[in-house]
Amino acid sequence: MSADAPWAYDATVGETAWGRLERAHVHLIVKVAAAPRVPGHAYAVPWEGRQMTEPRGVILDLDGLLIDSEQWAWEAHNAVLSGYTLPALALDEVQQLVGLQGDDEWRAFTAIRPLPDLAREEYGRRVRDAFIGLRAARLAPQPGVGELLAAVCTLDLRLGLASNSSLASIEAALEGLGIADRFMAVASGLEPERGKPDPAVYLLALDRLGLRPDEAIAVEDSQAGLRAALAAGLYCVVVPGPITAALDLGAAHRRFDDLHGVAAWLPAFVATRRAVSCDRREV
Repeated sequence: MSADAPWAYDATVGETAWGRLERAHVHLIVKVAAAPRVPGHAYAVPWEGRQMTEPRGVILDLDGLLIDSEQWAWEAHNAVLSGYTLPALALDEVQQLVGLQGDDEWRAFTAIRPLPDLAREEYGRRVRDAFIGLRAARLAPQPGVGELLAAVCTLDLRLGLASNSSLASIEAALEGLGIADRFMAVASGLEPERGKPDPAVYLLALDRLGLRPDEAIAVEDSQAGLRAALAAGLYCVVVPGPITAALDLGAAHRRFDDLHGVAAWLPAFVATRRAVSCDRREV
């Protein structure tokens, strides 16, 4: 579930001419990638047969990884559903929505709780308002966020963020946590035509960081995010939360219980890859 803009274009973030140019650019990147198609999505760049070069950047997800917003979204949905005299979402139902946004999320949601398309805008607005209220009351970093950001800085890696949330929601979270200035690039899944699990938002983040897919590590918590990162050609580690822990994340290159684990693992991994890259240059 994307944060405070579940299914509607966020009117607080107007699309500028520059934004349209960036959107056209990322689609060009997607289309020229020499790789097989993922049905219904953009071109994929499979990891098999490829090796990571020297890591130069880390791209983080936001919802469920840096902040506990998946839980807030769940509660926001249930608060609004009660007003429609519909039953609350159970855990297994929420799991079907995690990581989705826009039309993908609406289709998945209405398959669980049938609502007419006429209710889409109103329902989305109510969920968004409830979510913003919960974020204002509970915003705090997940355990290990500070440690991971410190490790990224010490290793001189470029830091990016790729989220399905709106730019307004991303900014509110990062500014509220006091970490906005740590990110060299931010990409929203509402900028390209499709969000995660389509890889376009990762390709956009890579472009803004000035990196190739084999130079970056993605950190995700959901199936949709994992699929997007792998399809974009990134090495991906996952840190599932309470909502996503039972989901199949076996395609990830590594799995950790929390961000403390990622922060502890990252220096040795980067050092090893840098040594291998150096050896290759010397041969």
